[in-house]
Amino acid sequence: MDRSLGNMLPSLDDLFIEAPYSWRWQLLMVTLCSLSIIPDPMIGISPTFFRVEADYRCVDHQTVTYLNSSFAPNQKDLSKEQQCSSDCSRYDFNYSSLDYPSSIQETYGLICEKESLLKWHSSIYFLGMLVGSQLGGIISDFVGRTKLMRLCHLVTAASGVVMAFSGSFVTHLVAWVTLSTSKTFIWMCVVPLLTEVGRRSTRVSFSLVLSCSGSFGTALCAGFAYFLTDWRFFVLGMSGCAFGSFLVLLLADESPRWLWTKGRYYEVFQIMKKAAKIGGTEIPEDIKKIMEGLTLNHPQTGGHTWKKIFSLNCRSGQTRDKGYSSDWWNFFRLFLFARLTFRLFLMCILWTCASSLYYGLYLGADMFDQPLHIYVVIQGVGGIIGCSLGIPLLRFVGRKPVAISVLSLASFCFLICIFIPNNLDNLVLLATLIGMVCMDLFFMLCYVWTSDIMPTVVRTSALGFASMIARLATMALPFISDLEKIWKNLPLLFYGSFAIIVAGCCFFLPESKGKTLPNTLEEGNTFGTIIEDKPSVEETNDACNSLQLREICGDKLETPSFC
Repeated sequence: MDRSLGNMLPSLDDLFIEAPYSWRWQLLMVTLCSLSIIPDPMIGISPTFFRVEADYRCVDHQTVTYLNSSFAPNQKDLSKEQQCSSDCSRYDFNYSSLDYPSSIQETYGLICEKESLLKWHSSIYFLGMLVGSQLGGIISDFVGRTKLMRLCHLVTAASGVVMAFSGSFVTHLVAWVTLSTSKTFIWMCVVPLLTEVGRRSTRVSFSLVLSCSGSFGTALCAGFAYFLTDWRFFVLGMSGCAFGSFLVLLLADESPRWLWTKGRYYEVFQIMKKAAKIGGTEIPEDIKKIMEGLTLNHPQTGGHTWKKIFSLNCRSGQTRDKGYSSDWWNFFRLFLFARLTFRLFLMCILWTCASSLYYGLYLGADMFDQPLHIYVVIQGVGGIIGCSLGIPLLRFVGRKPVAISVLSLASFCFLICIFIPNNLDNLVLLATLIGMVCMDLFFMLCYVWTSDIMPTVVRTSALGFASMIARLATMALPFISDLEKIWKNLPLLFYGSFAIIVAGCCFFLPESKGKTLPNTLEEGNTFGTIIEDKPSVEETNDACNSLQLREICGDKLETPSFC
């Protein structure tokens, strides 16, 4: 029952989400979302290739100044002043020791005093993710999931084109941070979307199938880099994939649960009709009468098709029901609830750990001394294995024990690499694969667990806030590698210790396996506790036969079959 309406309405789960006629539509939604998400991890891993740091030397007429040890006749390089003379007019780059023969370092002259900009290029990417994490959640809660994703895929494709053709490094950076922001917007929408359209028994599986698709995109990136050896064509190829994702999402529907919380019952009813048609069946008569009554009392305003595609007409003329406030202040009201606030704080810690370790592995080919293309493929394969294992684990074991187990195992993999001799490359490769399996599973678990615990009215806002806090930490990731100047294995020790500490935080979060998603802040505050507000059988029967329900749905309403 929908308790925010005073037990007047049956819940959307009863009317649609858990109904037999919806399962084929749900499969269609997870298929479309999984296909559309493939370019996003490709973009995330792409700097591993186009941001490689090559050795370089100054070539000025007949005078040759050696800058790096791979060029110099001995290991004693020249001083910085001699290496980067202002009189030098041309530099030569050596890619023979690298796995990718093209780099923005050469294109934009990021050498000598500008060489530090390569690290800032990485930090700028995480800055875009930080902005996208918070704004994406708020905007998605305000205008919807699917339509924002369509717009963001178009922005991603356009930003990639600008990056590829820009002659200025500043323009390249602006396009890069825009691409990073829009990419993060998409993830802030797609995981809550699949959580909201899935049944209690399948929503975890849907999210992990999505992650498997993302891991496939990671492995696919290595193939793109192998055949597109010029970084500009490499980026253009990924932009084309992003535009393809926009076309795929034109077939996807908005989240019916989000529409329900906005009082947009007409649109929910249209989705229900579409789902029944896809399933080759009819909506049960009792459910149809309820929806027809709701539609008559909450009329839908029209709008141009293209406005609907991009959610420019998101404010319909329908009345929003009490308890489902659609204003921008819902997220700030969350902090009035102590239990919800504490859980969000813990989720921020989990997200910070997931993001740090995940991207630490992503960008850690040098840390593990592995060939670049093979390392990226291993990441993709590890992600697919992790998510495939996660489907039965999260469904039958639960969120909390899985989170604690994978963090402990990931910590062990990081720490064991400290003691593996340099000549045992295959053993390091195995530890890397296991670590990637764990972190891919844990990263997706953070999305699922946060979406489970946070109520519908602030789900993507809370998800975005936790992700934003994590991005603040990951902005320092490019500089964590500098810890190896103190001790070669210090970055590994940092990651391993961090993982085991965060595993302890999981004990304070509620298990959400098999539970109904909370819709309001009040429901979220009592979620997973012994005082959780659940209607009794008597309350349910009273609500199904109440005069209020008949007034909403019409005098000819019969008692629904699920009452």
